[in-house]
Amino acid sequence: MNKQEMIIDYAFSIGFHQIGFGKVRRFDELEKIYADREFLEFEDSDVEKHVNPMMHFNGGKTFIALGLSYDLDKSISLKKTEVKVASSNKPDYHGIIREKLNELLFFIENSLECNGKTFVDIEGLNDRYVAYLSGFGFYGKNGHIISPYLGTNYNIGYLIIDKELNMNSIAVGDCKDCDLCVKACPTGAIKGDYTIEAQKCLSYITQKKNLGDYEEILIKDCIYGCDICQKVCPHNHVLGDGLESVFDGTKLLDLSNRLFKREYGDYDFSWRGYSIIKRNVLLNFKNRESDI
Repeated sequence: MNKQEMIIDYAFSIGFHQIGFGKVRRFDELEKIYADREFLEFEDSDVEKHVNPMMHFNGGKTFIALGLSYDLDKSISLKKTEVKVASSNKPDYHGIIREKLNELLFFIENSLECNGKTFVDIEGLNDRYVAYLSGFGFYGKNGHIISPYLGTNYNIGYLIIDKELNMNSIAVGDCKDCDLCVKACPTGAIKGDYTIEAQKCLSYITQKKNLGDYEEILIKDCIYGCDICQKVCPHNHVLGDGLESVFDGTKLLDLSNRLFKREYGDYDFSWRGYSIIKRNVLLNFKNRESDI
């Protein structure tokens, strides 16, 4: 077994479900896309940070992308005072993946005598594009990377190391004439041509600070996130029972900021702050009443 095979085995042994290797380079092909982009309110507007890995780790040569699968929850009927978050938002995956990445990086640095850095979602590079370049799968119409092993319901973390390894080939594939996610998207954000109108994505709308009147009406099921396009994707299996993603809305309305952090700080929806989550609960209740 060579050292790269040892890395693969170690990654699986600590709980990752997929691994891929890609060449570190500037994403020249994405520069115009980001230059023309209307950035989301919590995104960094510095284009170079999105397209140049060297801005984050100078001297990097190899991406090592890791996938951690999660269950998609079945749709369930909520009781009058219950609210839910998207099924990916169980105890914060950022910390779980970061811990595993740090363990893997320690193993790699000692095995290969190299240096590296861990990345989980927030550092600036497009993690889905890193996974794509590392051979994880192909882009679906919903903007997710469709893995032949995991579908789309997995979280991504990655390493950049300053040593060259054997690279995976970029996966070839497409959704053909399937348009289930296009039809199911509640806001029409999925265009059907492999582009997403991110400003219209319901998951983003639930995270915005300021909402328009129409956006307020849209928040009537999830108070954070949206998995609809993943639940209808034929590459996925809906496995969870949904109970871990359901919360008592009245309890969420009766908290201080400090109590909110104490009670829900280990969930990744907590990063948007109590005021946004509380607003979404109130909108959820209001919109349900108007539907009766």
